[in-house]
Amino acid sequence: MSGRPEASSIGRDTLAVAALALAQAALSISLVALVFTGPIAHGLPRAITITLVSAGVVAIVVGRRSRFDGLVAGAQDIAIIVLLAILGPIVAAAGDDAVTTVIVLMGLCSAGVGLGMIAAAALRLGTIIQHLPLTVIGAFAAGTGWLLMKGGIDVAVDDHIGLAGLGGLFETPTLWRWLPAVVLGVTIAGLGAARRAPTWTVSATILLAAVGFHVVVAIGSSLTAVEDDGWLIGPFPSSTALRLISLDELRSVPWGTLLANGTGIATLIAVSVIGLLLNLSALEVQAGERIPVDHEVRSAGIANLAIAPLGGVVGYHLLGDSLLARRMGVRGRTIPALVGVVLVASGLIGGESAGLLPRLVAGGVLVGVGLSLLVPWLAGLRAGVGWPERLLGLGVVVSMATIGVLEAVVLGVVAASGLFVARYSRIDPVRLAADGGELRSSVDRSADEAGRLQATNGRRRVFELQGYLFFGSASRLADRVRTLLATADDGQGVIVFDLRHVTGIDATARSVLDDLDREILDAGWSALWAGLRTTSTDSLTAFRDRLDADGRSFADLDRALEVAEAACLDGHEGSDSPVSDGLPDGVRAIMTLRSVDAGTTLAERGEPSDSMYVVQSGWVSAYGIDDDGQRHRLRRFGPGGLVGELGFVSGAPRSADVAADTDVELLVLDRRDYDRLRQEDPEAATELLQLIVQTLADRLASLSDRHTRSLR
Repeated sequence: MSGRPEASSIGRDTLAVAALALAQAALSISLVALVFTGPIAHGLPRAITITLVSAGVVAIVVGRRSRFDGLVAGAQDIAIIVLLAILGPIVAAAGDDAVTTVIVLMGLCSAGVGLGMIAAAALRLGTIIQHLPLTVIGAFAAGTGWLLMKGGIDVAVDDHIGLAGLGGLFETPTLWRWLPAVVLGVTIAGLGAARRAPTWTVSATILLAAVGFHVVVAIGSSLTAVEDDGWLIGPFPSSTALRLISLDELRSVPWGTLLANGTGIATLIAVSVIGLLLNLSALEVQAGERIPVDHEVRSAGIANLAIAPLGGVVGYHLLGDSLLARRMGVRGRTIPALVGVVLVASGLIGGESAGLLPRLVAGGVLVGVGLSLLVPWLAGLRAGVGWPERLLGLGVVVSMATIGVLEAVVLGVVAASGLFVARYSRIDPVRLAADGGELRSSVDRSADEAGRLQATNGRRRVFELQGYLFFGSASRLADRVRTLLATADDGQGVIVFDLRHVTGIDATARSVLDDLDREILDAGWSALWAGLRTTSTDSLTAFRDRLDADGRSFADLDRALEVAEAACLDGHEGSDSPVSDGLPDGVRAIMTLRSVDAGTTLAERGEPSDSMYVVQSGWVSAYGIDDDGQRHRLRRFGPGGLVGELGFVSGAPRSADVAADTDVELLVLDRRDYDRLRQEDPEAATELLQLIVQTLADRLASLSDRHTRSLR
């Protein structure tokens, strides 16, 4: 009985390796058949060997290095589609050396992709996918699906079908070549999307189609006849040995032509890196697990560098195969690596037998993969997006189908950027505009200070900004501030800009903000900037440095408001000490004077509240910890400020940390002295409680205003 689970596990793993290897081999052969056609068709045998071996190497390297269970890697269809877009002029310029040139080009692309991925991992660009126009990315995937479907039909009929040749597709001999491929592709796509279908059905369908074709041939025809009639990928020469790109082959390449197509090669590299990031992001979502993105990107880069000397096809993590592997119960790194071993062995030993693959099966695999990319995009296009996105997506797909891949990518990015600008130009960059009466700092103010601030509310203005700031939105803000300056009463004032809700600032917006800051200063007002560091970019460096030099850049809004209020108090800050003056003589007599240095911790959260303080000179602050574990200021106390009174009266532990911001002198009341006071002078103790209650009431009103602001 103990051997049955082990036997079951071995059987499951064997089925997984067979299914994944067969699906990858079929796709790899189909993809390379899409490239090596027409004038370079005679290079297909070597290309298949290279592609199978390189796909296997990628699977082994990524599979063994991955920190994600059951992650499968292999040759990528998107890279082939971009490669096809630049192949025409290169093949024409290479002449008799066209096959060698294409293989060298594939190796060059693999090397570039490998270096690009390693650089992306080193620079920790794993989050770059969050900043790309997803409408364009989705449409690009759909356009790739369309081109794969079209390429599948081309492979099936062994010809390139253009618009002029569409009519010939429905002639009887040609129809029977591509129609079965389409039926097979629809079946593959349907089984791949069916959640209840067994995990091995796609691979079994491909195998059954290939075997069934040869059974029909054996019954009604002959292998030689179908080979001569072009129904098979082959025949291939008996010797298709694997070899590295030689120095002689490198010398025969028209490097000038390759350099002239550098933009296309760069696009292929960028698309491959983005494709990998998309696959990893989708895997995280589907599997519900965190993936060490930079590590996985680095692994894919190493794999592509390893296959470059062969002229291998760009490869990296396969989304569909990885999810399939997890559905089949694959865990660990052994099974993905074994899939790679099978692919390498197929390339080294069975390259000749690959020529027996029917063209309708190779074409059907491409049609199936294309449908799996196109259909979900079409479904998503009908639900959840507006007409601008629909038109943009359709434009990208149509452009890929009619104009070219590179042109479609450029068109999509430009159009998406224009749509972004148009939409954001309608969004008000000002989240909240308030005066000094609506927004107050956390500094504990005396009645005299509160009165002075109330009289100068109009001289303190706050703009809380939001969203991504570019030229249009920043200009709207500037116009609003200019109107404020033009209509303000005579006298100086302070404008505070809070950028904590700003998601980004481009170079044009930075220039507008820089000019606006100077205009405010020229008008006799002061401009304070809060939260600028959290949104900093290279374009803001000079602006931020100038503000730092002037002391006008602050970590948060509260500190900026404090400085704005201090400017309006005009030297009267902390000039009176109502709490100290209101202390009963009996209380003052039992309090001790204590001097502490700046930075000294007076109380820690959670410790017993065995004393309370009255600030005589200097400043202290109370700090709390937010949900993100960040320390933030709750309250600041100057001369006359009462500190720690709530816990002192209630007996509860300290609710915040308290530290001295400057050198401070404090009056300290210990609990033992207070308890003795209640016994010996209850009238003084009652007066102290009344003073504490009044202080708490004033403070609660101020905190209520701040809390209301935070909920806006």
